[in-house]
Amino acid sequence: MSKISRKIRFLGISNRESVNYLKLAFLEFFLLIIGILIALQVNNWNEQRKKENLKQTYVSALITDLEEDIRNIQDAMTLFESQIDDMNVMRERLISEYATADTLLAISVNEAEFGMPPFVTYNLNTFLTMQSTGNIDLLRFETIERMRSIHRLHDQELYYRNGNMDILKALLTDYLNLAPMPYSMLSGSRLMQNALTSIDKDELTILLNNYFTMKMFALSNSIHFYELIKDESHLLIELMQETENRGW
Repeated sequence: MSKISRKIRFLGISNRESVNYLKLAFLEFFLLIIGILIALQVNNWNEQRKKENLKQTYVSALITDLEEDIRNIQDAMTLFESQIDDMNVMRERLISEYATADTLLAISVNEAEFGMPPFVTYNLNTFLTMQSTGNIDLLRFETIERMRSIHRLHDQELYYRNGNMDILKALLTDYLNLAPMPYSMLSGSRLMQNALTSIDKDELTILLNNYFTMKMFALSNSIHFYELIKDESHLLIELMQETENRGW
């Protein structure tokens, strides 16, 4: 005789009552297990909802960053293209059969824009925060890969930009060792006019050609990368809106 049976007999419980007792005990145990499983599932749902809410916060911030980058890129491209147009006009004037060394000198001192327009500063805080916290894994693989592709384009644009700027700085130094700064404080004075007559016009022609050729290349190179980054950013926004930004 089992211990349970002996205990039931000791308590004066009949066999039928003992069966009901066991059924009730089993039912209570089953309900306890169901309750635990439901509690675990509710906890999992809550955790998943928290992750989804966090993801939506990041996705919204990423889209905002990308949209701001697109606006800044478009503004920069408009300014860059305007300066390229100005240099093309200057080039047409200087290759004219009527152009002289004095034409070149007048343009360099009174009209030419030697400075570079401001480049785009990319919004990286959200992406870098997601990477450093490990929350980048909240996003889909395709989204992450497209984001990293855009950041590789950022790195390439910055690499060539910095190299081009180093060359431009060296060329500008060569020019300033020969001729005055544009819009100089002494422009129009007799002192400046006397100084300009002694400038080596052939050397000036070569220096200005080198500088503005390099400047046009630098601006065109950045425009090329800006176009790529802008197009990829539009595609990434569309991708996130379709696959990531669905809510809980």
